[in-house]
Amino acid sequence: MKRLKITDHHGWTPRKLRKQERKIKNAQLRQRVMAVRLVMEG
Repeated sequence: MKRLKITDHHGWTPRKLRKQERKIKNAQLRQRVMAVRLVMEG
């Protein structure tokens, strides 16, 4: 099984993700984006 390679070359920043969170109507998707942002922020 291949190992998961985690990178930060995606171009998203916590600030951009926070802006997207405000626009998302779907609560489950908004929570996923928030979780990713919080992990990025540490």
